[in-house]
Amino acid sequence: MIYRAFVAHFGLAPAWDPEPALAPGPGDRLDLVPPDPGLDETAWLDEVVRQMYDIEADDRRFRPLAHLVPEERAARFTALRKTYPRRRAFRRHRLPLAAVPEPYRGPLTEGLGVGLTEAS
Repeated sequence: MIYRAFVAHFGLAPAWDPEPALAPGPGDRLDLVPPDPGLDETAWLDEVVRQMYDIEADDRRFRPLAHLVPEERAARFTALRKTYPRRRAFRRHRLPLAAVPEPYRGPLTEGLGVGLTEAS
């Protein structure tokens, strides 16, 4: 999105197609498992987000850096970035439309950007 905005802003012709670089790789799980439709909206969306992003794992990685001196924190942060698990943007993930309770579709697609498919 940034690349497209950049070339559009400067009136340039795109010289690179980012889509192949963003294509799913081995181990990427983009099809999400629909949560229990009986859950309330917050719990339902929480289950969806946790399939895409493990915030507890991020906390475990980053919390120890908080108490380091700035120079060591910077070095450890750089090391973490080099080994950070691959994570796709929420918009790359999808759920079957039929499995999403109608009231949750707006928050899911417009709020989180998750795609819906016609498959059940």
